[in-house]
Amino acid sequence: MRILFFAVFAVILFSVDSSLAQQTPSTSDKDQYVPRSDYEQLKKEFDALKKTVEQMQQQKVVTTTVIQAPQTKTTPAKQVNERIVINPGSKLQPGWERVRNPNWMAPDKAGSRNARIAKFGDMDFFMGVDTLGRVQALRESHVADTVGASSVISNGHLSSGFQTAFGNLSFLAESPDMELYFSIFIASRPHPDMMQGDEGYVIFRNLPDLLGGSKLAHDLFDNVNIKAGQFEVDYGDAHYLRSDNARVQQNPLIGNFVVDPRSSEVGVEAYSSDNNGSPIGWLAGLGSGGEEEDFSKDHGMSLHAKIWDKQIEGLRPSASVYWVDQSNGNPSTTRTNMFRSDRSGGPYGGVLDDGSAPGQVFVGNGQRVLASQFDLTWTKGKNELYGNFGYVQDTDTNGSGFGTPSDKWLYYAAEAKHNLTPRLYLATRFSGATAVELTSLSDLSSDVRSHGMVDRIQVGGGYWLNKMTLLKVEYVYQCYHDFKNNAEQVSGVDAWDDPSFYGLLTEVSIAF
Repeated sequence: MRILFFAVFAVILFSVDSSLAQQTPSTSDKDQYVPRSDYEQLKKEFDALKKTVEQMQQQKVVTTTVIQAPQTKTTPAKQVNERIVINPGSKLQPGWERVRNPNWMAPDKAGSRNARIAKFGDMDFFMGVDTLGRVQALRESHVADTVGASSVISNGHLSSGFQTAFGNLSFLAESPDMELYFSIFIASRPHPDMMQGDEGYVIFRNLPDLLGGSKLAHDLFDNVNIKAGQFEVDYGDAHYLRSDNARVQQNPLIGNFVVDPRSSEVGVEAYSSDNNGSPIGWLAGLGSGGEEEDFSKDHGMSLHAKIWDKQIEGLRPSASVYWVDQSNGNPSTTRTNMFRSDRSGGPYGGVLDDGSAPGQVFVGNGQRVLASQFDLTWTKGKNELYGNFGYVQDTDTNGSGFGTPSDKWLYYAAEAKHNLTPRLYLATRFSGATAVELTSLSDLSSDVRSHGMVDRIQVGGGYWLNKMTLLKVEYVYQCYHDFKNNAEQVSGVDAWDDPSFYGLLTEVSIAF
């Protein structure tokens, strides 16, 4: 029995060995197998295809039904399926790769358009969020503090600490023919605990159905773009370099300019299109004269215009003018905010008896304002230079009150930025203002000649921590000097005491 078992086992083992021998390829069968290099190439192509399929699966596609109106009474409505792609992928670039293109100062430049959230046909939808935090260590001297019924000079050593965090929210819908944009201040220095509207406008680059698609409409939008709604008045070029509440990454420093004209008005602007190939750009606009509607009897509209040269690459000279007359209206309600206030507030907290934008020079009361500004911007390689010179007057600061007291100022700025590396840069700015005429505190119906000056020096730099985060450091020094004793006050500051402030600030901003 044991011998029989071994015999059967030997037969089975021989059969298996023969079968394996038959499956072993012979030398002549080697050409039936794929070489190693071909296998690796096929594997690489398969992995790429797999990755593409995974990306397509991550996109959420929502199909909506659009019912077109019938062409005639007997023609049934036509059903068309349109595809709205949610989160189709965004070309979000690292902050240090945000190279300024030739039209970075164009009138239709939106603040943030990096994060694309949806796509519908040829229209892209973008959302932008800006937020920041600051730490300051500022000191001041010769600042007048009110104690009881008298005013005393204080050399206050302000405490160092954290500022309130601010935020912006923006939304953009863009197509080849139009652009819809709005932005909101989530929190700001003037209103740290409330949401506040800022801009909301539409830009028309083309209206193919206008006048039945006539040649006149086609030629018009080949040369002109139209902006309508509530928007930042395009006066001067400094507002392209300034911080606007939490939207700060276009500003190489932390603070803004001493005279910092900025206002959003309801109105309409027409400006030249880049399609016409003209070497000169132009813009003309009509505004509401204020940031909110005002239908009082003597409320005036504002006019503004601007021209700039585009002939030399990297060099941009421009000239702007702004005018409004509301001197017959109520001086407490009917006024422009272009030079008399700062809705987004300033970055220096607690100095000069605090306020929404301490240290900034506000001109007049926004009644009868005429202003002009000349700007020069030069960018080449790692260097950027900017300068401006302006004149602004309010020739009736008390409006419909008795007399015509006036405020008149010259203002100026010079700024330089040098990019040490793609992430690291240094920057410096000098900005100032010289009073020509100021309203007399003792007699509000008259004015006095002046030669007082306000100067601000800023030195600092920035470093991009990651794709959306910018760290900035700044040293600032500001002083008032040569104002007449007990006669002149500048934006609520007793300028004749020669007050000043100085110190360090650090700012971390995140934007997408």
